[in-house]
Parts: sequence; C-alpha cells; structure tokens
Amino acid sequence: MSRKTTRGKPMEFLLDQAKRRGSAAFTIPYDRQALADYLGVERSAMSAEIGKRKKAGRGA
Repeated sequence: MSRKTTRGKPMEFLLDQAKRRGSAAFTIPYDRQALADYLGVERSAMSAEIGKRKKAGRGA
C-alpha cells in the first residue's frame, strides 16, 4: 500500500476493490477487525474514517 495514513490505507483498499470489481458497490471481504489488521491500522480509527466517508456520501 502506498498511502501510509489511517485515512489513506482504507480508501486505497476500497478504491482498488471497486476497480477490480468494476463497480462502486461491492461487499468488503473482511470484517472491520480483519480489514484493520490487513491494512496495519487501528480498527477504531479506521472505522471512524470509513464512517465519516459514508456519512458524507462518498462511499464505504
């Protein structure tokens, strides 16, 4: 992963998944803890960032 921030890593992952699936709508293949572990970020911080984007209507 090229982005090194708690915000950047999940967003890069989500953009990559959307690109691979050819759709902005897809199921994330991990629960939040597994995704946080995979990305190497704290689950609570990652969840907060995803929640912010979801509330703002920008995906996740």
